[in-house]
Amino acid sequence: MKYTGRITVTLFVLIVILFIRMMVQYYLGRPPHFIPIPAFVALAFAWFLGSKYDKSVYFAHRDALTNVFNRRYFDRQADKQLRFSRKKGAKLCIFVIDVNDFKQINDQYGHAKGDEVLQLISRVLALHTGKRDILARSGGDEFLLLSPRIDRHEAENRIEFFHNKCAELSKRLRIPVSISIGYSIYPDDAWNVGDLIFSADTRMYRKKKKKAN
Repeated sequence: MKYTGRITVTLFVLIVILFIRMMVQYYLGRPPHFIPIPAFVALAFAWFLGSKYDKSVYFAHRDALTNVFNRRYFDRQADKQLRFSRKKGAKLCIFVIDVNDFKQINDQYGHAKGDEVLQLISRVLALHTGKRDILARSGGDEFLLLSPRIDRHEAENRIEFFHNKCAELSKRLRIPVSISIGYSIYPDDAWNVGDLIFSADTRMYRKKKKKAN
């Protein structure tokens, strides 16, 4: 969670306090206290209000169940990252990740267990992504992962790693948990975010269908 709101509001209140102090000193002479007690109270209240703002911004960008980013935030950041990649002539990879047989998990083990599976998978994905990566829940049992400066070899290695981690998770939960992953790379596969997601989604469903057959 960022401190933007807390710093901004507290700094504003501090500037107001210092301005008032300067006016008092100019018209009435030296103030009796360097920083009066009401000023401390005002600064504390400003920090409190800023924290409320920071929390509202944080949760506005997050998925309530998994705590990864939501689709709206992903789309906005993906556009920014794509513009940056175009400017720098760098590659950009988007992964589409889908939980296999998720409806069957819900039907057989209950929705509470299904929610737990989504939470644990999102945690596995989040723990093994880079600082510049953006992981989001697209909806239902599908996730999106944006990774700057990733080529095909690195993408394939990351997919294999995620599959192995899900296999470990499956053993720990003692229920079948697996994922299907498709990816696409700018500029090799598409030139805009929508087409990159479509390309990755198509590859993901091909893999899912191949596994089912």
